[in-house]
Amino acid sequence: MLPGRQLVDKVLRSRVPLNGLRLVYPSLAVRPVPLPSLKLSAPYHPNPKLFSTSSCSFSSTTSSSIPDLPVPPNIVSLETAEEHAQARSWATKFQTRDIPKKLVELTFSRSSGPGGQNVNKVNTKATLRCSVDSEWIPLWCRSALIKSPHYVSSTKSILITSTQHRSQAQNVDDCLGKLHNLILTSSTAKIRNPTSEETKKRVEGYERAAKERNKKDKTRRSDVKKMRGKARRRLGLRMFRFSKSGTEMG
Repeated sequence: MLPGRQLVDKVLRSRVPLNGLRLVYPSLAVRPVPLPSLKLSAPYHPNPKLFSTSSCSFSSTTSSSIPDLPVPPNIVSLETAEEHAQARSWATKFQTRDIPKKLVELTFSRSSGPGGQNVNKVNTKATLRCSVDSEWIPLWCRSALIKSPHYVSSTKSILITSTQHRSQAQNVDDCLGKLHNLILTSSTAKIRNPTSEETKKRVEGYERAAKERNKKDKTRRSDVKKMRGKARRRLGLRMFRFSKSGTEMG
């Protein structure tokens, strides 16, 4: 029978299962200890209606649960129909996604909006900064973003602030929503939607009506000019007769 320390060394070297050996010191054996079930109870409060554990819910969202934004196509200017189709497909996907917080820079400060003493104690004002040269922002809408009032030329970024709500989290969501609407509006302003068959037929009808109208106008103008020539010839013939009769009379 081996001592406890030598037995452990032998087991580690030879990788012999512990079930086939007999230990001298049972205290060295590792035994699983069942953990008691934990029961959370609400803390004591004189009025239990004011405090209830059922109303307190916490949800944690990791970065893996946030859907990634669609990658915009590498298009500088929209010219061909294929480029417009690619940009339209990206805008459709981007419209249903939310901008994650990890893609922007957020800072907080004291707010001057509604909230009473809360705004004097808590940094509820949210300030969002986002670079215009970010990879997830399309190339064809960056010129429109530069012309927007939210653009800061010194840092080449978009600056958006929010003090509308009393909560810091709500102001952050408001900033992200404003940025989402700004990028979506700037990117879809230059996209041409495909023409439907109904619109094509209506335009063809307008073109036919315009051609017929122009043809009638030209015909009417031509008739007017022809009548002018006949009237001049008649007037000239009358003047010749009058002058001839006057000469004969003289």
